[in-house]
Amino acid sequence: MLRLWPLHIPLDENSQRAIHIQIYDAVVAGIRSRRLPAGSPLPGSRTLAQLLDVNRKTVQLAYDELIAAGWVTAEGRRGTFVSLRLPSAQRSTAETGTKRHPEPVRSSQPVPKPPPSTMIVFDDGAPDTRLVPVSALAQAYHGALRRLSRSNRLADEHALGNPELRQSISGMLNFNRGMATMPERICLTRGSQMAIFLAARILTGPGRTAVLEEPGYGQARTAFRRAGADLALVPVDGEGMRVDILEELCQTRKVACVYVTPHHQFPTTVSLSPERRRWLLELSERYGFTIVEDDYDHEFHFASKPLLPLANRAPDARIVYIGSFSKLLSPHVRSGFITGPAGFIRDAASWVAQIDRLGDPVKELALSELINSGTVQRHNDKARQVYDQRRQGFADLLRQNFGTGVRFSVPDGGLAYWVEFDAPVNTAVFMARARVAGVRLLPARQFWTGRPSVGGTRIGYAHMTGAEVAEPLRRLGRVLRQAESADKTGEGG
Repeated sequence: MLRLWPLHIPLDENSQRAIHIQIYDAVVAGIRSRRLPAGSPLPGSRTLAQLLDVNRKTVQLAYDELIAAGWVTAEGRRGTFVSLRLPSAQRSTAETGTKRHPEPVRSSQPVPKPPPSTMIVFDDGAPDTRLVPVSALAQAYHGALRRLSRSNRLADEHALGNPELRQSISGMLNFNRGMATMPERICLTRGSQMAIFLAARILTGPGRTAVLEEPGYGQARTAFRRAGADLALVPVDGEGMRVDILEELCQTRKVACVYVTPHHQFPTTVSLSPERRRWLLELSERYGFTIVEDDYDHEFHFASKPLLPLANRAPDARIVYIGSFSKLLSPHVRSGFITGPAGFIRDAASWVAQIDRLGDPVKELALSELINSGTVQRHNDKARQVYDQRRQGFADLLRQNFGTGVRFSVPDGGLAYWVEFDAPVNTAVFMARARVAGVRLLPARQFWTGRPSVGGTRIGYAHMTGAEVAEPLRRLGRVLRQAESADKTGEGG
C-alpha cells in the first residue's frame, strides 16, 4: 500500500544527457517541488525499470547516485525512500548540473499555515462560536432551504443579494444604528473582507491615493495595495486617527478615499473622538474624498452606549459603510454588507455579479428570518453580557501574570485588548518563546507597514472562558520575564 501509484518520469532518448541522469534529475525535481515529500517511498528498481522500459541497471545507477547525494535512502528490504534530511539547494544544483532560476517576485503574501492542534491561539478578537444559537440557526437554514426549493428559487440571481435580507439589514441599521438606509442601497458580501475588496477596486486604482490608519488592519492594506492604490498612512493616538495630519496630507495630495475603523480602532481599540469625527466629515466634504467606514464590531460596546456610525451623522455624504455578522454570530457565517452612494452600489453589484454570481440564497434568507424573529438581538444581548464579564476578568489576569511588564487599557468595546510591552523586550524572542510554550500571538508587525514603533500585540479575549485563558496567560507571563532577561543580557540579538 506504500507504493499505490506509479512514478511517471518522462525520458528523452534523443537527449545528450544519459538516461540515468534524466532519472536522477526527475526525482530531484520531484523532491524539490514536494511532489515527492520527505519519507515517501520510491518504486523498486525492477518496477521502475519495467515502467520506463529501460534496463534495471540504469535505474539502479540513478538510485545509487541519489543515495550518494543524500536525496534518498535505502532501507534494506523495506525499499528506497526520500530522505527525511535533504541536501542543501546549492549542493543539489552543482550535482545535477541544472540551472537554478530565481523565484518570481510576487505581490501576494504567503498563505499562513494552520497552527498545530495543541497550540493555544490568541486571535485578533473572534467571538466564542459555542454561544451561537445553533438550534435556531439550523431551523432557519432548514426553513429557508425548503422555502426556496418549493418555489424553485434556489438559482435566483440577485447581484445585490437576497432582497429580504437587505430589507432586514436596512431596518437593523436604521433602528439600531441611527442610519437612513434603503434596501436598494445595500449590497450583500461574503463578510467584511469582500466589502473592503469592493471598496478598494471601485474607489481607487493605479495613481490614486488611499489613506489608512497606522497601525491598522493588514488585510485592508493588502486589498488597497492590490487594487493599485498609492497608500498614505496616518498615525493613530489615544483619540483615533490623527485628522490634523490627514488635513496636511490633503493639502499636498489628491486623496481618493480614507479607510477608518472609528468605533473600535483596529488594532488599538480606541474610539475616534467626537471632535475628530466632525473634522473628518468636514475634510471629506472639502476635499471630495470618500470615507470607508469599517464598523466591524458595532454590537460590543460595554462602558457606555455604542457610538453611532459616521454614516449616521451625514447620510448624504461620501461614506461607504461596511458591516458584517462575523463578530455577532460567527466568522464562518461569512455574511457582510456594504452601503453607500447609489453609483458606488451599482458598481459593487457589477463586481459581485462577476465574482459571486449566485451568492448564498439559503444563508441569506435564513439570516433574514433570524433578524426578523428577534433571535439575533437576543443572542447579541446574551453574548454582550458574557463578553463583558470576560473583558473584566481578562484585565485581572493580565495584571496578575504580566505585572508591570506591559501597558494596556481596559477597552470600552470590542473583543480584544491592545497590549504594549513596558520594558524593552525583543519581540521576536518573546513571540518565538511563546510558540515554544504552546501559545501563539499576533506579532505587532502584522499591524504596521514598516517597523513597528511600539512593541506589543492585539490579544483577543472573547473566544475563551476565564478558566481556559488562565493557563496560557501564565505561560506568557513566564515567557515575558524570560524575554526581558534575554534582552538585558544581549541574548535576544
